[in-house]
Amino acid sequence: AAGRAGKAAGYLRLVTYTLSSETGISLRAAGWQPVSAVHGRSWSCPARPAAVKGEAKVRWERVMGEVPAEPRKRWLGLERPSGQGSLETLWSAAA
Repeated sequence: AAGRAGKAAGYLRLVTYTLSSETGISLRAAGWQPVSAVHGRSWSCPARPAAVKGEAKVRWERVMGEVPAEPRKRWLGLERPSGQGSLETLWSAAA
């Protein structure tokens, strides 16, 4: 269900985590791939002390479409999509 919703919303990659003690068999069956091990962190903080320590996790990804080779410039706003003006241009046109 997450894959269909993500694809419909235009996402290219979905990410989720499981505890290392879990098999992740349902994720495998749905087409997810384990990509890395992640160190667990404790939920404890001064405002919310907790006795439970963080457990190691597994990061899973499901690629929904072709990921562009250099998408970071566009995601970070360093590259403008073609046909789109600056915010100043849009604001002056609206005034």
